[in-house]
Amino acid sequence: MKSFDLVAKIYDLINRSRYQRDVPYILRLLTITPGRKFLDIGGGTGAMAHILFQKTCCRMTVVDSSAGMIAAGKEKGYQAEWLQADPVKTLPIARNSVEGAIMVYTLHHIKKNQQIIALTEICRVLKKGDKLLIIEMDYHNFLSISLNLVEKLMTLGKVWFISANKLKESLNKAGLSVDHYEKRRQGYILRAVK
Repeated sequence: MKSFDLVAKIYDLINRSRYQRDVPYILRLLTITPGRKFLDIGGGTGAMAHILFQKTCCRMTVVDSSAGMIAAGKEKGYQAEWLQADPVKTLPIARNSVEGAIMVYTLHHIKKNQQIIALTEICRVLKKGDKLLIIEMDYHNFLSISLNLVEKLMTLGKVWFISANKLKESLNKAGLSVDHYEKRRQGYILRAVK
């Protein structure tokens, strides 16, 4: 995404508190152990993947469509593998080869009619019994409305928020079963298993 290339160098500074807030949820809700292979879909600079690697020694692959975000992460020396790819297209990752995935505030950047395609593609690469964790904003609260405005002003483009109930339906259609839901002040967390 070219618009994210424009903010790549300052992206981590803007999101530092989010990383600190969300990592404990990820560690609590996913089994992340040394050597396990995880994807960070829409992982941007890879800062979240780097933090998870530091805490667990898992193998993190950051999947992002923005060359600028990936370049910024590499420049910072973040520990991750990098894959410039769009999750609405076939990922160059073998079927049933990934042991977990996260999408942290990513889904709302994927067009509504393409979200199911991305979820289906993530399901394809996940091993049976492994999980996808999604942290997303609730489009009904003030913070989400503000984020939408800020992202438009920063030319990050339109956003397509999805309700937790609609996302549960989409996950089921994609071949994943929701086994955990948590409402948060600014949004929600869904965990789904293949």
